Amino acid sequence: MEGYVESIATGLIAGRNAAALAQGREPRLFPAETALGSLCRYISSADPGNYQPANITFDVLPALEEETRHRLRHDRRARHGEVCRRALAALESQLA
Repeated sequence: MEGYVESIATGLIAGRNAAALAQGREPRLFPAETALGSLCRYISSADPGNYQPANITFDVLPALEEETRHRLRHDRRARHGEVCRRALAALESQLA
């Protein structure tokens, strides 16, 4: 990871999941639609030979559905807003 916030956040996730495993509980993964989930997915699936540390960007998050992407193709702010809305919905459903 690159960046203080990203490094601290992914370290927190690793620590919480290590504690869960030590207590016999399942680790909790963040959904890929969230910033933390997508960073963890990026780290765990990167090619070790070509790995590049990364900060969170919209490019690391999963792409929007084709219909939504097409509908919002001329409005970057709206696309980013939809990615954020989707991330919050995914996080809320996991925490519920």
